[in-house]
Amino acid sequence: MPPLSKYNSLPVPPAESPCGATVLVRLVDGLAFRYRWAVDGLERKDLEFRPCDDAMTLGQLLDHLRYLARWMHINARAAHLGLDPVAYPDCCVGLQDPEGDPEALIHQTMTALVDLRDYVLELGESGLSKVMLVGGREPTNFPVWYLLNGPLSDALTHVGQVTSWRRILGKPVPRHDVFRGRPPAGANATESA
Repeated sequence: MPPLSKYNSLPVPPAESPCGATVLVRLVDGLAFRYRWAVDGLERKDLEFRPCDDAMTLGQLLDHLRYLARWMHINARAAHLGLDPVAYPDCCVGLQDPEGDPEALIHQTMTALVDLRDYVLELGESGLSKVMLVGGREPTNFPVWYLLNGPLSDALTHVGQVTSWRRILGKPVPRHDVFRGRPPAGANATESA
């Protein structure tokens, strides 16, 4: 299933009782669902929009979101495989540059979020302590807690910016139910929450 269609509606919550891994998975699900609809219908020309001169363009926001998703995914993968964590600037090394193509940006971001979800579930409660992020002005390894207050929270903030800027642009995000995780009326839902 293509990563974008996986989040037409919010996936069913993990069957396990809430624990660190399942709570993190649900946060990732919420981010992916909101992102999926925030980017729905964006065109190449929209990526140049910015609400004011000193703000990032929509394209720059989408690229930053791609990096954040990839940074979380690649470090969950590293923990799963017993590899060293990867610093933020290096997390997209080896990926094809989407060069302003919204479909490629969205696909890479959604793929990273879907893979992040899978790795966190595979790591489980005991494996979460292996997830590390390299960050800060001086390269330092930070534990999984920093994934929550760092890239995950940052990504949620930026999805909100995308949503706001689309409204300013005159291309509002399709109305969807973020509480229940339901797609816009008439959209193709793959799963229900």
